[in-house]
Amino acid sequence: MEQLISRVTYTGRKIRKPYDFTNQIAVIEKYLTKLGLSKNEAKIYLFLARTGEKKAREISEALSLYRTETYQALRSLERNGLVFSVFGRPLKFTAIPLEVALELLIEMRRKKIEEMEKERARIFKIWASLPKLEEAKMKRELFQILEGREQIFLRLDKMISRSKVEIYIHIPGHGFRKLYTAGLIEKLKEASNRGVKVSILTNDSLEASFFLEMIKHLNIEVILVSNHFFTNSSFNFTMPFFLISDKEELLIILRERRVKNGKKVKDMALWTNHEVLVNTFCFLFSIIEKIMDVLGDYEQ
Repeated sequence: MEQLISRVTYTGRKIRKPYDFTNQIAVIEKYLTKLGLSKNEAKIYLFLARTGEKKAREISEALSLYRTETYQALRSLERNGLVFSVFGRPLKFTAIPLEVALELLIEMRRKKIEEMEKERARIFKIWASLPKLEEAKMKRELFQILEGREQIFLRLDKMISRSKVEIYIHIPGHGFRKLYTAGLIEKLKEASNRGVKVSILTNDSLEASFFLEMIKHLNIEVILVSNHFFTNSSFNFTMPFFLISDKEELLIILRERRVKNGKKVKDMALWTNHEVLVNTFCFLFSIIEKIMDVLGDYEQ
């Protein structure tokens, strides 16, 4: 392990502080592997870049690699232009500077991506030309558990984007901020503008009213419910967030992110196209909507 002993002055006394290079080198090695080098190639390149010209035997011994592994990695590094042979007896190897190597590797990566983009169009063309198999007549009813806010919001984004007729949402007032920061309020605006009926069921709160003010000019139906309507103190139950798209698919937030026993617990949701579950939540939404209409008429 490489160490550098540095002197640090503290309260008038000089103390010795060991400094470990291992973690810093590991960070660079990991980055080089992300750019396409193998672990052995990254280790050998950095060794040569730091120490200068070395024989293959010296590299093998210093890095505890087999000679065959060393020669294979050196040949690959030479092909990529990161290492050069120094003619002489015995043969030695030297590396180009790190900043030049990074530019070269990134450019190679960029060209590979461009080639893959071009190849993608050809693959799609081949795929489109293939005869399609007869689709199964029976609808498959699926379930999927999603973990993490990013995965959940990505699925919500797709559900809203592909909606053609109607979207039903129940969202607690505090949930609007999350939808807004994820860009989903804007997605609901876009859906409304293309003719999708959007209905939102939410509790009557200041936080909800702030965000509802942003969409009041759009053709979005909002049903405000008393804060006590969904909460049952006997069962400690609060109505969860759910979204229904075209009465065909449903997403329910089962758990919101929190800290439990000192560990962060991720958000969790259930997505399904199961007909019974989707219809049940549609029925629940319509019942609450009708109750609110009746109460509204009664109050008037």
